[in-house]
Amino acid sequence: MNITDTITLFQHYLHQEIQTRKQRLPHACCLSTIGLYGFPSSRYVSLKEVHDNTFVISGTLSSGKTSYSPNYP
Repeated sequence: MNITDTITLFQHYLHQEIQTRKQRLPHACCLSTIGLYGFPSSRYVSLKEVHDNTFVISGTLSSGKTSYSPNYP
């Protein structure tokens, strides 16, 4: 499965979840990456949209975990 198919599938399930569950914060999700010492590191973010096959998220910039994302997928 390529990235376009993956994102299309993700959008389908997100839309389905929003329509059926009617959650207060439907775009809240847990983003996990590998931390500086090789261990999993997770934080809650808000998935704002998918644009040009890229997930657009927001979260707390003051968290030390923000530095992990660009370097450790």
